[in-house]
Amino acid sequence: MTWDWWKRFTKLFRGRITTLVGVDFGNGAVKVAEVSLVGGKPYLRTLAIVEAPRSMLEQEKLEEQELAIELAGLKELLTMALAQSGVKGKHAVLAVGGHFLFMREVIFPKLPPEEFAEAIKWDIPKYVPYEPDSYYFDYAVTGKAGDELRVLIVAAPKVVVGKLTQVVREAGLTPLAVDIEPLALYRTMQGVPNAMVLDVGAASTQISLFHKSNPVFTRGVQVRGDHFSSAMALAEKEDAIGEELDDFVEELAQEVRRTAQFFTQQNKQATIDKVIVTGLADCEKLVSLLRARVDLPVEGHNPLEGMAVNKSFTKPYLQQIGPQLAVAIGLALRGE
Repeated sequence: MTWDWWKRFTKLFRGRITTLVGVDFGNGAVKVAEVSLVGGKPYLRTLAIVEAPRSMLEQEKLEEQELAIELAGLKELLTMALAQSGVKGKHAVLAVGGHFLFMREVIFPKLPPEEFAEAIKWDIPKYVPYEPDSYYFDYAVTGKAGDELRVLIVAAPKVVVGKLTQVVREAGLTPLAVDIEPLALYRTMQGVPNAMVLDVGAASTQISLFHKSNPVFTRGVQVRGDHFSSAMALAEKEDAIGEELDDFVEELAQEVRRTAQFFTQQNKQATIDKVIVTGLADCEKLVSLLRARVDLPVEGHNPLEGMAVNKSFTKPYLQQIGPQLAVAIGLALRGE
C-alpha cells in the first residue's frame, strides 16, 4: 500500500468507523472483503466469493447498458456472501467497472478553481458517451502537459449506480462510497507507477493503464476468464497445451500489444514498466504463458502482500483466491 493511501486509510479510522466492507459485483461472482484497523495496520478479517449461476451470466449476452444480473439475483448473491463470511461491519464501499465505467484523460487549460470546475461541467458531454443527465461524473487533475493540465474524467450511468447501492442497502449494509474498479485495484499494489493491469473476469477482461500512479485509461475486452479455466482443465487432462488454451493466450496477448501501442502513440513520454495479471484464481499459469508472447515483464498479483490476515484462512487458499479478491480488498482499503 502506498504511503498516500495509507494516510487516507488511517485518517478515516480516527473517527467512529473502524471497519469497512468492500463489495465487488464482478461479472461472474459477488465478492466481499472486510478490513479493520488493528494495531495501526489494516487487517483482513473475513472474505467470501459467491459464484453466479450460469443462468444469471447468460443475461450478459443480451444486455449492453443494463446490469447483467437482475437486481434480485445480485441481492441473493450478496446476502449469501455476507452470511458465508460472517461480516460484522455495516459500512460498505462498492465499485463500478467494466462497460459501465467511462474513464478518459483529457487536456484542459489552466484556469482559476471556480472557472475550472464550471468549464469541466460544460465540457463533460463532449467526452462522455451517455445521454445528458443520465450519468454521474467526477474528475481529478493528474498532472501537467506543458502549460496545460491533464485531467482524468470518470462517469457511470445513474441507473447502474442506483441499482448497486439499492442492492447493498437491501442486504443490510450502508453504502459509504461508490468507487471505480481501477482505483480499488491500484490500492493493493506497491511500487508500480507505470503499469498495465489485466483484471481477468469470468465474462470479460478489464485493461487499465496507470501513469505516474494515476489511472489514465481503461477498456473492456471480450476475453473471458471462464474460457481460460475450461481450456486449462482440458490441457491438464491431455497433459499438453491445447488449441483452445493457445487461442485464449494469443487473444489476450494481442489485446495487450494493441493497448500498449495505442497508449504509447498517444502519450509519447509515457512508458509501461510491467503488465500485472489479477482477477483470476491461481493465475500463475496464465502469467507464464503471457510472458512468452508480449515484450513487457508480466507478473501475477497478490493483493494481500504486507497485510495482516485472519489466521483461520490457510496460506495456500489465500494464494489461490487472492487475485479474485483484489477489487473487494482495494474497496475496503479506500479510507476517506
